[in-house]
Amino acid sequence: LPIFKGFLPNSQLIEGKLEQDSKVEVKVIEFDKEKKRVIVSQKATHYLMNVSEIEKLIKRDTVITATVTLVTSYGVYVEVNPASTELKRGEPKEGVLIEGFIHISEVSHQRVEGLEDKYKIGEELEVQVIGLDIENKRVNLSLKRLEKDTFDDVKGKYKVEDVVKATVTDVKSKGVTLTLEPNVFAFFPSSRIPTGVEYKKDENIEVEVT
Repeated sequence: LPIFKGFLPNSQLIEGKLEQDSKVEVKVIEFDKEKKRVIVSQKATHYLMNVSEIEKLIKRDTVITATVTLVTSYGVYVEVNPASTELKRGEPKEGVLIEGFIHISEVSHQRVEGLEDKYKIGEELEVQVIGLDIENKRVNLSLKRLEKDTFDDVKGKYKVEDVVKATVTDVKSKGVTLTLEPNVFAFFPSSRIPTGVEYKKDENIEVEVT
């Protein structure tokens, strides 16, 4: 009998990392005859991978509860149990789980840093369904869309040509990041910094709103 190699993409790992020679249960999701190898998935043994079935169970814009399974620097992976929500349009089998992902850009209207410190595995989050990731067979979710955008208040408070006090929080070659007040940040591009002037972190300065 011919021998086929199996390939397990990082995107199909549940734990996010495997050690060499470790054993793991997987399911075949694709067969490549030319390369004589099969594409396997660890997630397929745990999550529903049929896109049409996911669409039947998860409705866009619905607010649901999800459980954190993995936290990375770029986003939060979660799992959703359709049987425990009110969004089911079919009758999901008991134990069926769907993977979800919250990209860092959908975490908050505010600047977000250190997701690993902010969220813990097993924590339950209330999120909004914003779409379906067909390629990765999971739902895209958002925390940000359930919170008020405080920037609407900021726009009314700071007017063009106002001179305001700010604190330098970060200095890069492209410019300087400033804090105007808690959770309100501004950017001072390097092209507008006077020649010969250098700013240091935590320095208090005055800037004009443009």
